[in-house]
Amino acid sequence: MSKTAEVDFKDQGSTLSKDDTEPPNAEIPILSSASNLPTYPEPVGFEARFCVSHEPRTLLMDTSRINFISGHYNLMDEEENVLLKSDGKIGHGKSYTDESGAEVLHTSTGIGNRKTVGKDPNGREVFWVKPDNWGGYQFAAEYIDCTTQNRRSITMKGNWREKSEIHIDGSIVGRVTKEKFWSSKRRLEIAGNVDILLVFACAICFKVLCDDTQANYAAIT
Repeated sequence: MSKTAEVDFKDQGSTLSKDDTEPPNAEIPILSSASNLPTYPEPVGFEARFCVSHEPRTLLMDTSRINFISGHYNLMDEEENVLLKSDGKIGHGKSYTDESGAEVLHTSTGIGNRKTVGKDPNGREVFWVKPDNWGGYQFAAEYIDCTTQNRRSITMKGNWREKSEIHIDGSIVGRVTKEKFWSSKRRLEIAGNVDILLVFACAICFKVLCDDTQANYAAIT
């Protein structure tokens, strides 16, 4: 990754603040290209073939309540063509498949320590979710980068019900917002040349984290 691209990337900054919420009747913007997000000069993620877009793009994630209960999620383009699917619950292992049905990632979570590990189709560990995530609206993980073969950090912060941001090594690479106020879908705005499988897996883990945190808060209040 070039230093110039990295500096330009960080100059975009974060648009998230604790007061950055919308009233229930606010108009939600229509789908658009992922504005103010950069394009990396080289693939960023653990699977280069999912870093296909050479410009920022907007995708949709189906998170309906029935899908959450069953553990099934879809990642779609703006025409709602399915690009990736995920089946299985976080605590029992999840299988991620491409449009042909081939498994491209499998994650499993330890019962005691809640540590999640993701493996590629060859069984190599490429994704680790830190076990201390499960207690607030913040998510941290590491992955093996397909370009450098080094471990890199990816984080999410915010609130799934409103807006959250995705960062790699401290630089913003994506945002997650509601498609429409009444819709169960989420918009995933992703920087160019960033792995959509990696972002998809992180978004699912973050959604479960936020749901668990909300449930725990409700149980003690």
